[in-house]
Amino acid sequence: MDNKLILLGLIGAVLITSGCMDSTEEAPDDNMDMPEETGAEAQASVDRTITISGGPGVTYNTSEVDVEAGETVRFVYTHEGGRHDLVLEENGQRVTGTEVLTTDGATDSFTYTFEEGGSYQFYCSVGTHRAQGMEGDIVLS
Repeated sequence: MDNKLILLGLIGAVLITSGCMDSTEEAPDDNMDMPEETGAEAQASVDRTITISGGPGVTYNTSEVDVEAGETVRFVYTHEGGRHDLVLEENGQRVTGTEVLTTDGATDSFTYTFEEGGSYQFYCSVGTHRAQGMEGDIVLS
């Protein structure tokens, strides 16, 4: 019986020292909710920054944004509760958007250049949030 206890103790020690208790795990990146822009987004000069906030209910702080044709806009989404994102749609097709955010105060952003003749909207793509009214129009002037 004593040999079985010693054997179990040795097996446990081997498991613990073999990586099950790895303390070399990297700390999470503080900027995980702010993806780095690459390609054309990084090179585009931004004409204006528009901040839109959403939550804690199923609403944004605005339902309409005015932009000029040809204008390059950086949209910053600020999360104020719940589980939401900000998606840009052109002529009925999703073109870009933020990650879904769940941490109050978190932000994410994207940059987009608006072309003349397009029809644009923004919305939350989580569940039925858009159908519940979490959307807005982008009006070209």
